[in-house]
Amino acid sequence: MTKMKVIDFEKKREEDKPKGSDVLQAGADMLSDMEDEGVQSEVVVLTFLQASPVIVQSNVDILRINALLDFAKGDVLAAVYNGDLADYEEEDDDTMH
Repeated sequence: MTKMKVIDFEKKREEDKPKGSDVLQAGADMLSDMEDEGVQSEVVVLTFLQASPVIVQSNVDILRINALLDFAKGDVLAAVYNGDLADYEEEDDDTMH
């Protein structure tokens, strides 16, 4: 008999969610530290606002954005499937939500 793994996502109240600007600031701070250590980065940021088209910010050309989004989707799906998302979380790491 095959066991099914169920992932139970904690439901957060809307007022408990961090602000988008706080998430982006934490990511910018982390990336700044990594770049200071010589890490090179390619960045795509998608911002979804209510009743508005998506806002795309990137430091790569338009043709590379789609490839990066596909890579990211694959990484997230693999991490969810393998249960690896928890491995990326660090104490007080406000970039994971």
